[in-house]
Amino acid sequence: MFGEYTVVRGSQALAIPYQALSGQWRFLDKNSIHTAKNSNRSLQKLLNYFKEKDFYHIEIYKLERDISNGLYFDSNIPLGYGLGSSGALVAAIYNEYAKEKSKNPEELKKEMAAMESFFHGSSSGLDPLVSYLNAPVLVRNDRTLDVLTPYSKKENIQLFLLDTNHSRQTEPLVKYFLNQCKDSEFIRMLEEELSPLNTLAIQQYLNNDAEGLLESFQKISALQLTHFKKMIPDYLFNIWKKGIEEKEFYLKLCGAGGGGMMLGITKNPNEIQEKIKGFNIQFI
Repeated sequence: MFGEYTVVRGSQALAIPYQALSGQWRFLDKNSIHTAKNSNRSLQKLLNYFKEKDFYHIEIYKLERDISNGLYFDSNIPLGYGLGSSGALVAAIYNEYAKEKSKNPEELKKEMAAMESFFHGSSSGLDPLVSYLNAPVLVRNDRTLDVLTPYSKKENIQLFLLDTNHSRQTEPLVKYFLNQCKDSEFIRMLEEELSPLNTLAIQQYLNNDAEGLLESFQKISALQLTHFKKMIPDYLFNIWKKGIEEKEFYLKLCGAGGGGMMLGITKNPNEIQEKIKGFNIQFI
């Protein structure tokens, strides 16, 4: 929700589960569709990665047996949308195949980060942790974790997801961000502007400070429009800018950005679909 990219630089981050999406284990049968077969083949590649990295905490042979018998992950989480599809899969594997399940959030996050790195080259482990615990998780500046109680709907504001209508790959965007971090002015913006705004927005969200959150969201939206253009699809640029100028809604990246979903906020949910035509809006 908050802290995408800046969490890499040590800022706070907040991630929450999205209950509308989920997945479960199934086995292939004669009626299985193409996506199920693709899932099974993808699991085989992930298994090979686990073997290569010698993941001792996973029951490799049990997982290998089940994959051979047609195991696949049946999920309604769209791939490449910033909604934690790989995180949910990693959480499901850990839940079913971990030899000993840690109860320590920091240890869980570390183990799942190593597993999810197969998909993105590197991983914070936050997405699979949130899926596994099915609870909001706050990453503090000192890298300690707070597992929070389920969030409630905020008064006077409405958060929503905007579907950009195409997926994206996380790894190239992360590499681009890390390359940008070689620029001193970009680092200054992150450390002096964006990271403090993310921290403030998190506290305002947790304290149900609607007016304060709207203001911080607007500033984050403006900074991302200026400094994260590569992560914003060209066809969304003017809509993003319009929201800021007219103060009707604000958009920000959801995960890596580049496509998939964008996170938005508005005080006028009944009018937002008219303001953002041509895109599917999902209220959260």
